[in-house]
Amino acid sequence: MLIVFLMFSKEFDSVLDGIVYGAIVAMGFAAIENVLYIYRNGFQDGGWEGFWTLVFIRVVLVGWMHPFFTAFTGIGLAISRISRNTLVKIIAVPAGYTVAVLTHAFHNTFSSLLGGGGGFILGLIADYIGYFIMAVFIIWMIVHERNILKRQLVEEVNSGAISAGHYNTAISFFQTNAHLSALTSGTFRSTSRFYQVLGELAHKKEQLQKHGDEGGNTQIIERLRAEMSLLAPAAKV
Repeated sequence: MLIVFLMFSKEFDSVLDGIVYGAIVAMGFAAIENVLYIYRNGFQDGGWEGFWTLVFIRVVLVGWMHPFFTAFTGIGLAISRISRNTLVKIIAVPAGYTVAVLTHAFHNTFSSLLGGGGGFILGLIADYIGYFIMAVFIIWMIVHERNILKRQLVEEVNSGAISAGHYNTAISFFQTNAHLSALTSGTFRSTSRFYQVLGELAHKKEQLQKHGDEGGNTQIIERLRAEMSLLAPAAKV
């Protein structure tokens, strides 16, 4: 996670980005761990029955545990990136990592302390309560990001760079109609890229307001605006 952050820190536009990047890193790790764990503790110890039992447990029942844990590391890195408070920048990274470690430790010890199948079930319930809380937080962050788009894309509408229809589609939770229309008209790729550009533009403008021209935000904004203008005529609403 830290390597991703150091190499692509400018891509951490929001806390939601930290969650997504953390989850992706964790899924890569989990895939490798599961192969080794399922073969060693499942197949070698219990044959095919043990193999499929562990596949069901580790892939289906607790398949999201590592993305859940590592999301906290991503949240810490993202908060450090977007915050203007020096103390928050310093504390956020170790705090996020600490929460990730503690939640992982809780998962590993909870069922073993209680023992038996009942302990496993209670541990699973605790995991899913955590997943639910994270899901609620992600929904809240999506609403927050939608507000960034609403706020930052108004200028593009007022300048005539995009239409009111484009604006309404960009700030909607779902862009299904626009993409279906683009698919039938053969402009799916340009339409999809257009709304991606609008999202990137809104976040870069937000960054410019909060952090100034660090990382060449002004130049990036102008480049995105130029691409937006080229794509706008063909982009479906």
